[in-house]
Amino acid sequence: MTEEETAGLIAAYRGGQTLEQVGREFGCSAAIVARRLEKAGIARRSRSQRSTKNEARVSQIVGMRAAGQELRAIGKCFGISKERVRQILAERGIAGRIARPLRKTRA
Repeated sequence: MTEEETAGLIAAYRGGQTLEQVGREFGCSAAIVARRLEKAGIARRSRSQRSTKNEARVSQIVGMRAAGQELRAIGKCFGISKERVRQILAERGIAGRIARPLRKTRA
């Protein structure tokens, strides 16, 4: 990895991306990203900093679902599967399906 790539990696991490996201962007694993950051003297974010970011993401997911977005569309926005979106909503006591009005049947 060149110095320029390492600088980009550091900038991406400082910009709020996770180790996994940075790794995907630069074509390497999260472990390699962590080693590069450590070698450069960059401290990793604490769990509380990560959980705060996650809570913000969860709030966005909940809001999108409340607005009627489909699980797949929400997942695509956050780079996660629709199943993971369903799990996140279930952890918050929110059903994966949106209640829809019943169709009128023909008599």
